[in-house]
Amino acid sequence: MSENQNQTDKTDLMDIWSRPGQWARQRAYIFLIINLCVYAALNVLLYWIHQAKFFDFSLASYTVTYHRTIMDILVFPISISEAPVLIPILGMIMAVIIAIPVLVSQLYGFRFSLMFIACILLLAHLPVLSLFMLACSFIAAASKHKLPFKFGVALLSLLPIALYFYVATRGANMLELRPIDPTLLYAPWIFAFLAAAVIAGSVLTVAALIKYRPGGILISMIPFFVIPVILFDRYIGADLLEFRVLAHRFIPGKSMIFTPVDISGRVFESTLKQWRRYKIRNLQTIVDIARFEFPFAAHQLLQKDQLQAINACKIFLRKYPQSQYVPNAMYILGLAKDMRFDYSVLDKKWMVEYHTDFVCKHSRKVWLELANKYPDSIYAQPARLRLAILAVRDENIKWAKALLDELLRYDKLFRNKTTTMPTREITSFRQIFEKPRQVDIPQLNMSDIVNRARMLLELIENNADDPQFHAKPLAEMMKLDPTHPKYRDHLLALAIKYSSSKLHDNLLVEYALQERDPMERKALLMRYVNLFKSTDAGARTLLELAKLEQALGLVNMDRNSYEKAKQHYEMLIKLYPKSVFTDLAKKNLDHLKKMTQIIYE
Repeated sequence: MSENQNQTDKTDLMDIWSRPGQWARQRAYIFLIINLCVYAALNVLLYWIHQAKFFDFSLASYTVTYHRTIMDILVFPISISEAPVLIPILGMIMAVIIAIPVLVSQLYGFRFSLMFIACILLLAHLPVLSLFMLACSFIAAASKHKLPFKFGVALLSLLPIALYFYVATRGANMLELRPIDPTLLYAPWIFAFLAAAVIAGSVLTVAALIKYRPGGILISMIPFFVIPVILFDRYIGADLLEFRVLAHRFIPGKSMIFTPVDISGRVFESTLKQWRRYKIRNLQTIVDIARFEFPFAAHQLLQKDQLQAINACKIFLRKYPQSQYVPNAMYILGLAKDMRFDYSVLDKKWMVEYHTDFVCKHSRKVWLELANKYPDSIYAQPARLRLAILAVRDENIKWAKALLDELLRYDKLFRNKTTTMPTREITSFRQIFEKPRQVDIPQLNMSDIVNRARMLLELIENNADDPQFHAKPLAEMMKLDPTHPKYRDHLLALAIKYSSSKLHDNLLVEYALQERDPMERKALLMRYVNLFKSTDAGARTLLELAKLEQALGLVNMDRNSYEKAKQHYEMLIKLYPKSVFTDLAKKNLDHLKKMTQIIYE
């Protein structure tokens, strides 16, 4: 023992491998493997914070540019402005990621640092950073025998990372980052660089004190691993992270799944296969096959995307049954079950575009559970409206009215509720450790939901008690899909079938509104204004006619059209003071007066 000690003392110790003895080398390899495992886990943690999944080895995940990784992590899935605690979390994780390969290159050798750099590429999905770290590690290995001051070598080796952070922040999409305080954007990376220097200094000091025995690197990594995990669990939570990713993928209007998809190529390939298989020579038959293939291909794509959205929501609800974001996830699940493709877009553009406006009977269970279990949630409001529509289709008018009345009562509670996230300004250190405020994601247009509820309630009160047909005409009307290419024909068929019903006027007005030619639509509406003057459809007719005149005035810069629109609004307000359309007319009239005043004065 004393002989080995004397041999060690006489040896000029430069790194871990300079210690003599077989056991010293074996211990060095053991600690190297442990260091690599802990370092790999840190890279996995960083990727999980950004994508809410631990691994993704697809090619697409490695081909994104640096400004969609380093900077995008500050705004997605959780913005650093609403969770400033991400500053120490990301800063500590990134400090270890950039410091350890440099230290391994100094203490073990350049070739061993390549394993750690591979973790950055493969596990953290930071390809550009891995290239910079390659340069850093090479500088550390090449300079350790030329410069006696090891900490100076470490600082010199970290200089490319300073350049990397500068380029990454300067190359980011500033339109996305504009709402965020610039201090918050740079704080994690400044923290990371300074912390990396501290880690390098402490590890090299410990290494010198223990005469380059392995273990110094591991001691420095453990707190920088444990503390971010504790902070994230305490102030953010895995449920918020995974819900934000879920919402990003499946929110209508904002996610990729709701982006129109061109399916003409698929249809062409399918038609070509059938043409070759059956040797079809008739051109009309080929056209008919292609026409049939479009809705078939659209249904296939719909089923695939719908199943993907439904399964993702169910996994979240099963994984986090007590999360405060359960109502949000249930709302997205209900919309996923109500997903349909727009027939009109498919017919005109050969593209599949989804909408969730038409309520499907398969979503009833989700909406019912949402309204019953979470009555005080803002997402119970659209659930009540959709359940009321389903109730009307079932001719259960009593329940439909009860749901709509309940919706209007709860509206008073939500009227002043903020659904947007104000920008948070950090004025004290304590604010960094505040939990993110709960935000309504997806955001709801509550005024639109309330207006639709009032319109439906008015329609029910005026037409559901038909002495001859009862609620059947209204139920059949609510079953029609407005995006279906034959929607207008179906309306006309219902109008003929129930020509003696109380709903007949509403069917004709809806039929007129589906006319594509604005002048033909205007002529029909003007005819119905006088014909339905004493019926409930007269209010809507006047509103739609006024809106059409206002649009024509804007397109043609016609002052006369503006005056006609104003007259129609005023007539509506006078003749139908208690109608829901009157409130809309008042708002439109005020807007029209301000607009004409700006244009003509």
